[in-house]
Amino acid sequence: MQPDYGLCEFKLEARLKGIEIWKDISGFNSIPVNKQYITLCNVQNPDCEGTEIVQLKNEGVISSYSQFIGIDRDQQIIDQNRIWVPEATWICEEWGNAIRKIDNFNPSLIYMDLTSWVCSDSVLNIIDSTLHLCPINTVILINVMINNPRSNRLFDSKYIVDNLPKKVPPSEMAKWSSNVHNFIYNASGKTEMQTFVMFKKRI
Repeated sequence: MQPDYGLCEFKLEARLKGIEIWKDISGFNSIPVNKQYITLCNVQNPDCEGTEIVQLKNEGVISSYSQFIGIDRDQQIIDQNRIWVPEATWICEEWGNAIRKIDNFNPSLIYMDLTSWVCSDSVLNIIDSTLHLCPINTVILINVMINNPRSNRLFDSKYIVDNLPKKVPPSEMAKWSSNVHNFIYNASGKTEMQTFVMFKKRI
């Protein structure tokens, strides 16, 4: 089982910053009742104030746990989350397969907290598989690593912005805002993370 990131202050602050950007871009203070929050979920202990699902509820981003859809490929995590918060939807699958199984897929905000380097083709693939499915006014927050903490190697932080248009058909890219907000935060002292914010402006 993965670490409980609900105990990490840097995760709370990064999510909060992403939420504020989502509010500014979308014009919403909370996700409409007919829309969803979809995330790579990890552990979601409702007794921990820093847990993602609790933070979203406390911040008023979701009005009900039923708006929360958590995806993880670890069956242990999904089973435990389902016991803790049965009102939410929990899916044990790889991301690309999972989002295609969601009934009435209608996100307002997607949080893709990846454990991949920014220069990875797998990051481009997972973004590509998501963009096509999103309705208008969807905001996607994409977290990636921009350094290798073991070697102190830095990666090109513009890799996603420069290479995604080569991966995604122009007809789809044109639906997304060309103004890609981003911010950097430090995770655990050694790992630098960058969050990219994408907004689907039209269909």
